[in-house]
Amino acid sequence: MALQVEIYSKKDCPLCDEAKAVLDRVRERVPFDLIEVDIEGDPKLFEQFKHDVPVVYVDGRKAFKHHVDEKALERRIERGKSFAMGTLDPRSTLTRGRPVGHATKVVFAIAAAVGIGGVFANKYYQKTVVDPDLEIRSLDVERLHFPAPPFTLTDADGHARSLADYRGKVVFLNFWATWCPPCREEMPSMGQLAQKLGDRHDFAMVALSVDDDWGAVQGFFRGKKPAFDVLLDKGARVSEAYGTSKYPESYVIDRRGNVVAKIVGPRDWTDPAALDYLRSLLD
Repeated sequence: MALQVEIYSKKDCPLCDEAKAVLDRVRERVPFDLIEVDIEGDPKLFEQFKHDVPVVYVDGRKAFKHHVDEKALERRIERGKSFAMGTLDPRSTLTRGRPVGHATKVVFAIAAAVGIGGVFANKYYQKTVVDPDLEIRSLDVERLHFPAPPFTLTDADGHARSLADYRGKVVFLNFWATWCPPCREEMPSMGQLAQKLGDRHDFAMVALSVDDDWGAVQGFFRGKKPAFDVLLDKGARVSEAYGTSKYPESYVIDRRGNVVAKIVGPRDWTDPAALDYLRSLLD
């Protein structure tokens, strides 16, 4: 999969035109997938970005606002491609935010220096001796601890569901929207993660859509029931209560009802690091 770059812009915006020109020049040298979003076409996007455009995201991470530096953009894209190929020195990137999908590649890159036979021993050594938080940091998890704001919302059938219904469980709470490209990209891997943890009665995945109505949400799933609960957060009231600033964002709530982690931006939830992290909370 090619590296993805998104630009949020609007018409009659000189800075936006300059940013697009920079993206075009860099794209000629370092190919990437470009998604252009006109914020004036969606009230929610306009409200979120109206004072910031142009805003550029590189591989799901905010990279530039107002002004796009051409050399810095090219470095970021080359860095992202190096992650994807597993060629970047992990010591220089361990604490930098990045999408999931690279943790295993980083481990293999380290292990390659000592031969295939040392892969599993090296991975165990890195996780338990050198850096026990390696997988958490590879996911770019922000550790928190505060009582989860309560909510009561409805599902597609009109049934009310509240956070209290999940009491005693570890809850993976995701805020998303059908008009959000990174959200749509992330959703299939969330479904796979939910299926892998489907045998755990003490785990729940809940996706809160900030769309205006169920029509768009049901259209997204094409009538198929997802492997997790989906509720409608119309008006984004719950999203605001949790402090969400960019979609998608995910929160992990422990059995006692406390938010213990926040993940900003999309992730590949099929990465073994994600499963190991959640199982560590469950066990």
